[in-house]
Amino acid sequence: MIYKTIFDITQIGYEQWRFPAIGLVLTLVVGILVFGPRSFQGLPYFWLPKRVALFLNRVGFVVVVLWTVIILYATLQSYISVRNTLASGNYSTVQGHITDFKPLLQGRTGDESFTVQGKTFSYSDHGLIAGFNKTKREGNQLKEGMEVRVTYINDKILRIEIAEPMKDSISRETEKEEHEIGGAKGSE
Repeated sequence: MIYKTIFDITQIGYEQWRFPAIGLVLTLVVGILVFGPRSFQGLPYFWLPKRVALFLNRVGFVVVVLWTVIILYATLQSYISVRNTLASGNYSTVQGHITDFKPLLQGRTGDESFTVQGKTFSYSDHGLIAGFNKTKREGNQLKEGMEVRVTYINDKILRIEIAEPMKDSISRETEKEEHEIGGAKGSE
């Protein structure tokens, strides 16, 4: 059997960059409100006294900066950790047919899951952790009964490979079928 890789954390890269990027944009906006021209300072709180508005903007700036740093650390650390685990070989692999596949239905939120050889994997397309998180509605190729090889650490999927029939065996089977059909016609 030949396996085709459909997901590999080392090939995908740091997918969670969007979350810290949102924080950086918010930091920039709130930073302009706090440190920008005086006409901007206290802008969202125009009905409050200027000192109170400036204080709230400063608190908002600190909160946004802390959120950005925490999210950046958590997501980047998770990605680097699983990438290094894959490179070091300290991972587990399970191979077999997908059973108990539970796709996430359109319009619903939550987790999608499947089982291979008794090991259940669960993931969501809104996850912050590094690893496979593409649900069926987001275009993943997984389905019930498909033969796969899954490389993982704890519950994080690092690599998914799907089995493809070998081309030589397919062409040999086709030739055999054609020969049998041709032979059956010749004997009539």
